[in-house]
Amino acid sequence: MGAADIGFLMQQRFDFPAAAPPSNFYVIASSERSGSTYLCLKLWQTGLLGAPWEYLNYQTEMKAMAKRWQTNDVDAYMRHVVQCRTSANGVFAIKAHHHHFSYVLEHYPRLLDALPAPRFISIRRRDRLAQAISLARAMQTNAWSSFAQQENEPVYDAVLISRCLHKIDLQINGWAAWFASRAIEPLVVDYDELVARPDDIVDAVRRFVGIAESGDAEPGDAPALPIPMVERQADQTSDDWRSRYLVEALTA
Repeated sequence: MGAADIGFLMQQRFDFPAAAPPSNFYVIASSERSGSTYLCLKLWQTGLLGAPWEYLNYQTEMKAMAKRWQTNDVDAYMRHVVQCRTSANGVFAIKAHHHHFSYVLEHYPRLLDALPAPRFISIRRRDRLAQAISLARAMQTNAWSSFAQQENEPVYDAVLISRCLHKIDLQINGWAAWFASRAIEPLVVDYDELVARPDDIVDAVRRFVGIAESGDAEPGDAPALPIPMVERQADQTSDDWRSRYLVEALTA
């Protein structure tokens, strides 16, 4: 996601009030254009499930948040993020694409040790071609969400779409291999189900994280937060590109 899309969500007005150290930690394990932004904003809106966001994205969000505190020290950065983005019931969360997660973990191996035992939620999109087309368009326009204006008009590019398919596969396979190496079974969230039944998915995440059963907080204990919501960007152009790519693949 581009810096122009997310800069405002790094502002202090979206922080939680000072909370106790987190007692509950989860990770949204994502790939680009998988619907993870929509999922995270829905979870953030509840006021009970932390503020899951790309705090490990060293290309954009990490820079924006570190600039707030004028620090280049990862330990100090993480302390600040955890302090201001943990919900009152002790839930802290991040969203991470695999390449960001693995890079930061390689250079900051204490990341998971410094937080409660994490639960992992894997969001997946069955139609990977649609996902790749979405990624190709975002790369061309630099509009990574509906929060941003397009800088350029997208142009059909089969080579770019193929590269995006490969990039997405690397991210998905990277997470799968990491989970397998640690015998982790994440909660799997399906993109299409999320779009069709977002409230049910939020409830499923709440139960998986343990909030509903723990007695720490119930849905009525926190007001919904005024977190803005992204809109779906796919349109007829996306459908046309999909049809053209499939025809070209069949006739190649």
